Amino acid sequence: MTTHNNDKEHTVLYQWDCTQCGKQVEVVRKIADREVPPDEPCELCGCDDFKRAITASAFALLGGGWF
Repeated sequence: MTTHNNDKEHTVLYQWDCTQCGKQVEVVRKIADREVPPDEPCELCGCDDFKRAITASAFALLGGGWF
């Protein structure tokens, strides 16, 4: 997660899948804009219909003491 010091808005990397060819696209958006699809059409097929993908979190608790 990236924090902008000026406005304290958080951004997250979201993954979208093209509904026609399945190409995966990553887009950085504010959390409030999480449902806004990519601005550009698919590079492979030109389709502008995307479905947001559900991806695994990169969050991990490492070290001792986590039960």
